[in-house]
Amino acid sequence: MSDGYESFLTRAREVHHLAAAAGLLAWDQETYLPPRGVGARAKHKAALAAVIHDKMCAAELGDLIDEIAAGELTPEARANLRELKRERDRAVKIPRTLVTELAEASSLAQQAWVEARRNDDWPRFTPHLARLIELKRQEAHAVGFTGEPYNALLDEYEPGGRIEDLLPLFAELEKVLVQLIGKITASSRQPDAGLLRQRFPVPDQDAFGRELLQDIGFDFDAGRLDVSAHPFTEGLSCRDVRITTRYEENNLGTGLFASLHEGGHALYEQGLPPELEGTPVAVAVSVGIHESQSRLWENCVGRSREFCRYYLPRLQEIFPVQLGSATAEQLYQAVNVVTPSLIR
Repeated sequence: MSDGYESFLTRAREVHHLAAAAGLLAWDQETYLPPRGVGARAKHKAALAAVIHDKMCAAELGDLIDEIAAGELTPEARANLRELKRERDRAVKIPRTLVTELAEASSLAQQAWVEARRNDDWPRFTPHLARLIELKRQEAHAVGFTGEPYNALLDEYEPGGRIEDLLPLFAELEKVLVQLIGKITASSRQPDAGLLRQRFPVPDQDAFGRELLQDIGFDFDAGRLDVSAHPFTEGLSCRDVRITTRYEENNLGTGLFASLHEGGHALYEQGLPPELEGTPVAVAVSVGIHESQSRLWENCVGRSREFCRYYLPRLQEIFPVQLGSATAEQLYQAVNVVTPSLIR
């Protein structure tokens, strides 16, 4: 491979590693950061975002991309060039000041959301939300778009995705789902979710969740499980994937399915090729594909009869009083209760 391509990969990996450091700062904020450290953390993230932006927008990187594009490339190298060029073309359109403002505002908003959620005080979060919406509007106009402004933002999560393509799909899904929910709520057969709404000590839930993650293939030597206000996955490397969950003492399903969901995300991240780490081809192809893996494990596996039959005996060992007399069918019915909520 040419010296120019090796120099290109060096720059690409440097940006990737700095982005991983930013991810670690974000993970720490949502897990262990002292509340009074939020203001400083927002500054840390803004400063690092500026460094990443500067390196991505550097003229030398643009020159390298142009130079390499004119030569012979392997399919892997061509993909690396294409993906980093797409990211760089977007980055150079966004002012450095906007990048830092977004990083700082997002960090402050995250903590405000946590406190608003804890205290059911949503007016506290309102100014942060308004600020983020305004900054994201500025970003959309800086990047440019055809059709809906959100197309400029959607492309970051689903490359090539457009609102105009998604709205007809959502409209069709709405018809089917509204009818389905209507039939479920009108049915005379209403499963009882009470089986899961007993007291389940959190340490025991955590122990079972760790067993479950190991069973599906999560490597704890290449990752960890912690607790946050909202479960998420942070893939710093295929050898360092951080996932979080959230427990409710009076609802076994909350922590169980959050852990299984994030475990699905983590398996995707841990399954990325280590020999290509730091290059654009060794990252998730899109958020939609990522979410398909988490929902596969959470819903297709975790809410199946087979899952309930297999894990009920172990759950009965851990929670003999709560689940000792339960049947696998009762557990299956309980984990598949459908009720409209403010979330889904």
